[in-house]
Amino acid sequence: MDEATTALIGQILSFLSGGSSLAYEPTKPTA
Repeated sequence: MDEATTALIGQILSFLSGGSSLAYEPTKPTA
Protein backbone atom coordinates (compact mmCIF):
# COMPACT_ATOMS: atom_id res chain seq x y z
CA MET A 1 0.00 0.00 0.00
CA ASP A 2 1.21 3.49 -0.75
CA GLU A 3 1.09 6.56 1.47
CA ALA A 4 -2.20 7.90 0.11
CA THR A 5 -3.98 4.56 0.47
CA THR A 6 -2.76 4.09 4.03
CA ALA A 7 -3.81 7.62 4.97
CA LEU A 8 -7.21 7.17 3.35
CA ILE A 9 -7.93 3.89 5.14
CA GLY A 10 -6.74 5.35 8.44
CA GLN A 11 -8.91 8.40 7.95
CA ILE A 12 -12.00 6.30 7.25
CA LEU A 13 -11.36 4.03 10.24
CA SER A 14 -10.78 7.05 12.46
CA PHE A 15 -13.99 8.68 11.20
CA LEU A 16 -16.02 5.52 11.77
CA SER A 17 -14.57 5.29 15.26
CA GLY A 18 -15.72 8.83 15.97
CA GLY A 19 -12.20 10.19 15.76
CA SER A 20 -10.94 13.30 14.04
CA SER A 21 -9.50 13.01 10.54
CA LEU A 22 -7.53 16.19 11.23
CA ALA A 23 -5.74 14.51 14.11
CA TYR A 24 -4.94 11.52 11.94
CA GLU A 25 -3.69 13.56 8.97
CA PRO A 26 -1.42 16.32 10.28
CA THR A 27 0.06 16.72 6.80
CA LYS A 28 -3.34 17.43 5.27
CA PRO A 29 -5.30 19.92 7.39
CA THR A 30 -8.81 19.98 5.91
CA ALA A 31 -9.90 22.75 8.21
